[in-house]
Amino acid sequence: MQKRQLRMFSPMYRIYRSGLAKISPRPVPHIILSGIFCCYLFFLLTTSVFAGEQVTGKYTRISGNTIVLQLSVASPPPANLIIVQDIGSRANRVVSTKPTAKKINPGKGRVKWLFRNMRPGNISLEITCLNPVSGSPWAKIRYRKPGSGEFTERLITP
Repeated sequence: MQKRQLRMFSPMYRIYRSGLAKISPRPVPHIILSGIFCCYLFFLLTTSVFAGEQVTGKYTRISGNTIVLQLSVASPPPANLIIVQDIGSRANRVVSTKPTAKKINPGKGRVKWLFRNMRPGNISLEITCLNPVSGSPWAKIRYRKPGSGEFTERLITP
């Protein structure tokens, strides 16, 4: 009789008698696990968007008189984007650029573009030089991150 009385006062027995025991105890852990998984997924997606680089670039062609730099702008894009391209040698002259460059410095062999009101997507920058490209060209990408306003500068080499 004492065992039965002890069982009657146990918390599990009270839950059983109140009718809550009719709900299967199995779904509760699944609900909790699915909630934790959803929170983890949300955290993972939001940090990957804000932690990742908004602008990346790579050289698609450096041959003959031409340098082609391909940029990829992610979402959300930065408001403004500055690209500084060094052609590799000061002796070489820039003949043309596509799109039109904001500034060409023949003394340093540098070309500068300024893009405003950016949109996500790809941008192709093409430089045509007077002589074949020699040396090692490089580019710098400069922008402020949309969420934090933090200034970012990345160096791109072939």
